[in-house]
Amino acid sequence: MILRTIITILFAFCFQLYAQITPQFQWRTIKTDINSSFVKITFSDSLHGWAMTQYELARTTDGGESWQEQTLPVDSLDLRRILFTSSSTGYITGEKGLILATKDGGSHWIKQNSGDNDHLLRGISFLNDSTGWVTGEMDDGKKRGGILLHTTNGGEKWDTLSDRSDGILYYDVNFQDNNNGIIIGSKGWDNLDLMKIYRTTDGGKNLNMVNQFGGVQTFALYRAGKDTLWSGGFGFMKSIDYGISWNRYSNVELPDSTKYLLIFEDLLPIGGKKGYAVISDVRGADKITLRLHYTEDEGDNWKIVSTPEGFQPLAVCKGGNYFYLAGYEGQIITNRPKSMGIEKKVSGVSSFQLMQNYPNPFNPSTTIEFFTPNESQVSLVVYNLLGKEVKCLVNEHISAGRYKMQWDGADNYGKEVPSGVYLFNLKIGNKSELKKALLLR
Repeated sequence: MILRTIITILFAFCFQLYAQITPQFQWRTIKTDINSSFVKITFSDSLHGWAMTQYELARTTDGGESWQEQTLPVDSLDLRRILFTSSSTGYITGEKGLILATKDGGSHWIKQNSGDNDHLLRGISFLNDSTGWVTGEMDDGKKRGGILLHTTNGGEKWDTLSDRSDGILYYDVNFQDNNNGIIIGSKGWDNLDLMKIYRTTDGGKNLNMVNQFGGVQTFALYRAGKDTLWSGGFGFMKSIDYGISWNRYSNVELPDSTKYLLIFEDLLPIGGKKGYAVISDVRGADKITLRLHYTEDEGDNWKIVSTPEGFQPLAVCKGGNYFYLAGYEGQIITNRPKSMGIEKKVSGVSSFQLMQNYPNPFNPSTTIEFFTPNESQVSLVVYNLLGKEVKCLVNEHISAGRYKMQWDGADNYGKEVPSGVYLFNLKIGNKSELKKALLLR
């Protein structure tokens, strides 16, 4: 009896610990007019984002509430990567030497002259709006190898730093500064082929192989710290000395104990030792399940994060303080609360105001309305009477206007909170305002 009690307590403790370390989100689905599967998603700030399919690009300017397909100056060319270096400047890489650029926040895209018409360009790394590198690969039966391109003027001119034909393909690139960078590549996608790590200390003019290893193929680099790199593909690799040495980690939570082929489709380091990964669980040609996973120990262990039933993600990103997942058939989900009506022009309001929520008392949800006369950083947080944060409703830079938000009585982890008095705190700059609300279950 005592042993059973101890086991029960330990189980409860472990379950509680698991609940504490695995985020629980309140996801909602956003409709788009795109029917193809999204392969990449990115935000330049809390409002402006892009979701990319193999051939199409959709844009949002309202934090993901609506998406519009953009016109690109190319037809039927395979798009591979998208990167924004600032709110105004972004780049896209693709097949046949494709590099697209925008200088006006994505309103218009132009095709740049990369000096190459043969390689599939995929890897991209920029230090700022002007200085960047792109890697690619080609295999046309006559020539097989990788290419490294470099620009110092925002793509007005691209210089070829490396163009090899010895069979080594370049998958991705990352630069710390103007001199120090890393390139990953190999001779093929088979796990029997050795991954090769190249390092440069002169901006890419000379590449030296600093490591090679077998057993896993990875195709993308993600910066997780000053000297920490994550790499995903047919497994997960991590380096803490900027690419000199690498370690493999594969402790991935699955619904059962049987392990099949796992593919790290996308990675999102979020600071410290934490991050997210979209992982494919491949159990056959027609048995592929994609899930969102979370780590808080730099990728040593990956836990499943629940998403809506039937949704399969392919890409993950963060826009402001919220997460976005893009997947099959133009589907996007986010944990960003829905803004229920925004009026950009508000007359007769010279200072910010927090209105009393309605209904009040409420069950199960209530609406909170506030005004801000200027574009500003705004936070709207729900607290309990002990002063502990329960739910962050807004924490981003927003335009002047009237906003309506809804709180459904759940905390930041998606769990229902008990009946009681809660406080809504609106903070704009160094000013704040407080309102009380009563939840009755």
